[in-house]
Amino acid sequence: MTSSTSLETDLLIDVVLARVANHMTHLAETLAITETAVSDHFNEVLANDTNMFQDVQNLDYLHQSMTDTATLLSYLSSGCRKQTEFVDSLKLETTRALVRGKQIQTSTHQSGNIDLF
Repeated sequence: MTSSTSLETDLLIDVVLARVANHMTHLAETLAITETAVSDHFNEVLANDTNMFQDVQNLDYLHQSMTDTATLLSYLSSGCRKQTEFVDSLKLETTRALVRGKQIQTSTHQSGNIDLF
């Protein structure tokens, strides 16, 4: 593979990463709207049912994870290759652990800035 072919491939990968980042941002925004609608609609049930509350809290974790993934993809698509340049902008410890190559827990009960309704 020649150097110009390698550059073309890198540019193509960056373009694809940017598209995926934009898509992830849109999905995270859609999930946030859904999360708000569910919490507004079931506010009284959520106050009395801890299982339902946890399920809705998991929606928030998914939203933050998708937002972090979009952020990560956006940095990578712009050519950023150094963790130190973007890892602190990630919300969840699980995402930061993925970037750093550390073991992560599979539970949705992760440390991060959970924004509850």
